[in-house]
Amino acid sequence: MSNQTRCQPLKIKNDICRVWTAVKTKSRCEKKVSALCDRRDIPHYLPLQRNIRHYKSKRVESMVPIFSGYIFIHLDSAAKKIVEEFRHTAQLLIPDKRMEHLLITELNNIELIIAATSAGELIVRPEMVPGQSVIIKSGSLAGLSGIVSRRNNKTRVSVNVEMIGFSVSLDIDVCELEINY
Repeated sequence: MSNQTRCQPLKIKNDICRVWTAVKTKSRCEKKVSALCDRRDIPHYLPLQRNIRHYKSKRVESMVPIFSGYIFIHLDSAAKKIVEEFRHTAQLLIPDKRMEHLLITELNNIELIIAATSAGELIVRPEMVPGQSVIIKSGSLAGLSGIVSRRNNKTRVSVNVEMIGFSVSLDIDVCELEINY
């Protein structure tokens, strides 16, 4: 797996010989660690999002990491030693089996959100209140669960990556949501 540009959805899977690990990088070094993994043929995942900045006379578009300071690497014992020696690596957050399963699920959910190209305006129903757990019931994100938050008359659903304390949010049409009791 290499640094994805979102051509097709990624399916992150469990492997007995390897462990999906969140790797904390030094500041602004996520792409450098990704390139090092590419050169060493180490499977990894760096979720990116499009960033557009406007300057006086030009528009600059770039791809930036969704989780600042983190990359996800599929490590075996040999790859672990190599990654620990990268000068841009700060810390390896190696999960136990339960946390790895949760991380794999969350990364696949993040990939589904990245792959979803449209997020509709949302009319908020009174029963969908901020902080409420919901399940997306249709569309490309069907089955994904999240938490509702409201911002500027829109409803936003957040998906958490608990291991590193980040979440990814998107605006979604209310007709695609159902309350998770």
